[in-house]
Amino acid sequence: MNDNFLKTQLKLNVWRTFLIGCCGLLPVAMSPPCPAQPPPAGPLSAFVDNYCVRCHGPEEQKGEFRTDRAPSKLTDPRFVIHWGKVLERLTSGEMPPEDEPQPTEEARGVSMQLISDWIREADAARYAVMDPVSLRRLTRDEYANTVHDLLGATYVPSDPGNLPEEPAWHGFDRIGPALSLSPSHLERYLSAAEAALDQVLPVSEGSAAPHLDKWPFHKIVGGNTDETPEGRTRGRKVVKPNSNLRATVNDWHGQQIPISGNYRVRIKLSGLRPPGGNAPHLRFYCANLNRVLHEQDVEAPEDKPTIVEFTTYLPAGEHQVNLFNTEPGLSLYVTSATESDSVIFLSIKEGREPTLQKITDEQGVPLVPFLLVDSIEFEGPMRPDLPAVLKGLSGDGPQNTDQARQIVTAFAEKAFRRPLRETEAIRLGSLIDTELDAGRSFAQATRSGLVAVLCSKNFIFLVEGDAETPRTKINDWELASRLSYFFWSTMPDVPLLATAKAGRLHDPDVLIRQVRRMLADPRASRFATTFPYQWLQLADVGKFPPDKKLYPNYSKTLEQSMVAETISFFSEMLDRNLGIREFLISDWTMMNGPLANFYGMPGIVDAPLRRVTLPAGSPRGGVLTQAAVLSLTSDGARHRPVHRGKWVLESILGQSPPRPPANVAALPAAAKDQPKQTIREKIGAHVTNESCANCHSRIDPLGLAFENFDAIGAWRDVEIISQGTGEHRPVDASGKLPDGRVFATPNEFKELLAENLDPFALTLAEKLATYAMRRPLTLADRESLRPAVIALRDKGYPLRDLIEAITLNPLFLRR
Repeated sequence: MNDNFLKTQLKLNVWRTFLIGCCGLLPVAMSPPCPAQPPPAGPLSAFVDNYCVRCHGPEEQKGEFRTDRAPSKLTDPRFVIHWGKVLERLTSGEMPPEDEPQPTEEARGVSMQLISDWIREADAARYAVMDPVSLRRLTRDEYANTVHDLLGATYVPSDPGNLPEEPAWHGFDRIGPALSLSPSHLERYLSAAEAALDQVLPVSEGSAAPHLDKWPFHKIVGGNTDETPEGRTRGRKVVKPNSNLRATVNDWHGQQIPISGNYRVRIKLSGLRPPGGNAPHLRFYCANLNRVLHEQDVEAPEDKPTIVEFTTYLPAGEHQVNLFNTEPGLSLYVTSATESDSVIFLSIKEGREPTLQKITDEQGVPLVPFLLVDSIEFEGPMRPDLPAVLKGLSGDGPQNTDQARQIVTAFAEKAFRRPLRETEAIRLGSLIDTELDAGRSFAQATRSGLVAVLCSKNFIFLVEGDAETPRTKINDWELASRLSYFFWSTMPDVPLLATAKAGRLHDPDVLIRQVRRMLADPRASRFATTFPYQWLQLADVGKFPPDKKLYPNYSKTLEQSMVAETISFFSEMLDRNLGIREFLISDWTMMNGPLANFYGMPGIVDAPLRRVTLPAGSPRGGVLTQAAVLSLTSDGARHRPVHRGKWVLESILGQSPPRPPANVAALPAAAKDQPKQTIREKIGAHVTNESCANCHSRIDPLGLAFENFDAIGAWRDVEIISQGTGEHRPVDASGKLPDGRVFATPNEFKELLAENLDPFALTLAEKLATYAMRRPLTLADRESLRPAVIALRDKGYPLRDLIEAITLNPLFLRR
C-alpha cells in the first residue's frame, strides 16, 4: 500500500479523533451569564443627563447614537462599544460641542475615569463568564515543558514553523479567553507531536534511529589546523568586539543533519580581557532558527584555551551558525570560513597578520576583549530514555491490539493529568483498530494513538468543569493542574497527582504543604522567571534598540543583564520571603560585572549575578530604579516620563488611566535660536487642554520622579539637550502627588510609595491571582481577596505568605 496514502489516512484518523474529543467545546447548555453590574453611577448619570442627552437622547439622536439607552450588563458586548465611543469623544474634547453647556474639567475627569474603570471591569467580566466546561490553552512554553516531562523530548516552540507567539493581555500571555485555537494551530500541534515522538521512538519500522558520530567541524576556523608540540592549534580565528564568525552546518557525513534531536556542541577557544575591561562575551547563534544556542563570558589565556560545552536542540536540515563576540566595539568586520587566511590569528608571541583593527599593544596586552577560536564540533543526536509508560514499544512482551490499547490509554491518563473516561478509552481503541485494519503495524498503530493523545484538547488545554453536572469549583485533579502550571509551568508530578487521587488536595493543611513543597522545587524557577517578566512587562526591554551614537556602551549583553537583575531580584525576594516594601525601596540588588560597570560600582567583574549591598544614598534599590524597568518605557533615543508614569500607575498601583486622545502631537522641537528646553518643560507646555491636564496630573509626577535616569536607565545630573541655545539644564526630579505630598528625588518618591503598602499589596495580589487563574479578576474577585491580603499588613506582606494566602483563598478554588 502506498506510504503517502497511509500517512494521509493517519492524519485523517487523528483529526477525526481530535475533533470528536473537542465536542466538549460545545456545551449543551450555557450557564447563566455573569451577574456583574456596572458600579453605582451617580456622578456619571448626572453628567450624561446634563451634557449628553440633549443631543443624544429621546428627542434627538445625532449620529444615530443615544446615551440614555446604555447596555446595563458588563458582559454585554455592546457595553464596551457604547462607553468606548463616549470616552473617545470626551477625551478628544469633541463632546460636548463648543455651542453647548460645558462641564467643569473636574466633572469631565471624574466621568472619564469612571468610564475607563467600567471598560476595564467589562473586559474582566466577559472573561469570567463561566460555561459548564472552560478550556484554557497551554502557552507554547508550557506545552514544550509538558512534552519534555511526559516524553523526555525537546521541543522549541519558537523555531520557525512551530507554535506562534501568544497575544499578551496587559503583559500576561496565559489569559485563557485570549488564547484562541485556529486551524493552523492544529496542523502545528500534529507536527509537534510527531517531532517529539521521533526523538524517543524509532523513525523507521523495525530499527533504531541512526546515531551520528562526533563531527569535528574544523573548517570553521579555516587555514592550517595542525597542532604545535605544545598542543596549540595553528590557524585560529580572531573574533573582535561587535564581530562574528560564520559557517554553515550542512556537511555531516556528506549530507544535511538528517535527524532532529539534542546535539552536544564543543567550542575550543580563548578569551582575552583588556586590563580594567569586560571579558569577551560568546554568543553562539543559529541564524535560520533565529535562536541563541548558548552564550557566556569567556576568559582563558591564549596558551590555555578552554572548552565551552553545551547541549542544544537542532531540527533536521541545514543550519547557518554564527559565533559572536557581543562586547561593544567599533569593529563591524565579519570573518567567515570562506574568507582569506590573511585574517588568521597566529599568536601574540609570534605576531599576526594585519587586520582592520589593532587588538593588542606592542607587548601583547589586549586593547579590546576578543576571542580566539580553535574549533567547533558537534556530537549527536543524543536520545532520551524511553519513558516507562512506553516501555511496551521496546519489543518486550506481546505486540497485539490489547497491548497497543494498554500503552495508549496509560499514556493518555498521564497526558490528560487525570483518570481516563470510558468514552475516551473507547475512542482511542477505535483509532488503533482503524489503523491496524488499514495495514499499519503494531508500532505504527500505537504511535497513531499517541499522536492523537498529544493532539487532544485534554492535553493542549487545561479543562475545568463538567458538561453534564455544572459546578463552580474545581475538583482535585483540576486543582493539581492549576497548582503545577502556576508554579512549574508544566504537568503535575507523581506526589501531586497521588494527593489528588486520594481526594485530599482541597484540605487546607494538605494544600499548603503541597504549595510549600512546589515552591522549594527547582522547577519553581519557572514561576520566579515568568511571573515577574510578565507582571513588569519586561518583554518591552530592547523593543526600541537604543541609538548607538547616543548610547555607545549599550550592548545585548548589558540588556540581558538588566533583565536578569530584575528576574533575580524577584527570585531573591521569593527565596527569602521578604516583605514587598523591598520591591519599592531596598539597600541591595542583584548585580554582575556588566551591570556594576554600568551603575558605576567598582570591584565587581565576574559574570554571575549575586546579591550586592548598595552604598548609602544609592539611587538604586527596588525594581523602580532598575535599568530594565527604566528602559522599557523609552523609545531608543530619549526617556518618556509619561510612559514611565503610566507604567507605575498600572503595574504598581493597579490603576488604569483613560486612553489618550487620538493623534496626540509629538513634543515640539525647540527652534535653534530659542533657549534649550528640558523634557519636563516640553510636557508642561504640551499639556494645554484642561481635560488632558486632569489625567496628566495623576500620571506625570510618577514618571518625572525618575528624571535622573536617561533612556537606558543610566544616572545623570544634567539633561543633555541637543536643540536650542544656552547651557544644558540640571535635572529636576521633584513633583507633587495628587494627595499633596511632595518629593525632590527618586528616593524620596519611593519612600512616599512605601509609606502605605496596601495599594501595592492589593495590586500584586491581583497580578498573582490573574497569573494563577489565567483570567482577569472582576471587582467581586478583588474584593474577595482583599481581607486575606490586608491580614498580612502587620507582617509587612512577605512575598511567600502573600502567595500562600492566594492559594488558600476560596477564589483560587473557583473555576
